[in-house]
Amino acid sequence: MPISTNHRFIEGARAIARYAGTEALLSALQQPVVDFANRVRCTSVGSSGSTPRGITFRLDGRKEDLFAFWVERLADKKRGLGAISFDPARVSDELRPEFTKLLRDLQRMTGETVLNNGNYPSEAIGFVTVSDGLAVIRALDQFVGDAFDRLGTRAFAPYDPTQRGGRKKKSSETSLLTWDADSAPPGVDPKVWAQIRPRRGQQKFRQRLMRAYDGRCAVTGCSVEAALEAAHVTPYSHDAVYEVTDGVLLRADVHTLFDLHLISVDPATYTVRVALSLLADYGAWNGQPLRLPADGAQYPCAQRLEAHYAEWRRLAVTRG
Repeated sequence: MPISTNHRFIEGARAIARYAGTEALLSALQQPVVDFANRVRCTSVGSSGSTPRGITFRLDGRKEDLFAFWVERLADKKRGLGAISFDPARVSDELRPEFTKLLRDLQRMTGETVLNNGNYPSEAIGFVTVSDGLAVIRALDQFVGDAFDRLGTRAFAPYDPTQRGGRKKKSSETSLLTWDADSAPPGVDPKVWAQIRPRRGQQKFRQRLMRAYDGRCAVTGCSVEAALEAAHVTPYSHDAVYEVTDGVLLRADVHTLFDLHLISVDPATYTVRVALSLLADYGAWNGQPLRLPADGAQYPCAQRLEAHYAEWRRLAVTRG
């Protein structure tokens, strides 16, 4: 049965839009969003159950969200924001590079990148005008809808309900993704593992951060477990603190830049700060909120972040 705009979760979003003052955005975009969902054969509608509360859409028989749509009032209270989050990992390997490029192009077009807070499939494309919202939906519909018309379900990544995220992993990949012992996993050169292991962080420390940050990078929202590392706010060599409040779960490249004080976090606002030299490649995250644990007691220690941020500011002056 096709999805209707009268679905209870969509009606619930209307109530939130009235409260947030974003009724015009939702009213203009809800039907095009539902039409897109129906075109690619989504059969299930849900709610994120979090703030901002979004409408999530799933393909028939799958448990992971294909995409999400929501509207909210921005913190400055001056304008409303609409957003669509569509995880490029949900499309087939053949289509993914081109689709990822499309998502980036749309973010540049609207000038609004909404970073993933762990409640949606991935970082989102934001828009503050109805015209931009319609342009985003049309572009997604043209790419994904046309691919579905050509390829059917082969347009989407294979689904395995026994694996996280619905993607199958080879046994060698699984062992490397989950291996956290000092000795190398089967089939991996001990010398190679000796270089990777310290970056993963002490075993229990990393596991605690994985749980606290729901298995996602606090800056990028990346959920590829093999790429995630336990970063110390206090330099590891200075003071080996293994409390969650002294750590942040980061993607490997971001971890390196964090250690080099090319990326930091403003402790007053918990927003990400990126050095000028990196803005071309990492500018999408500059000024964006850090993805924080659900438990406020597990937030990074503001006092320790202040020391890191002070060094980032000092080096920013030196580097220019």
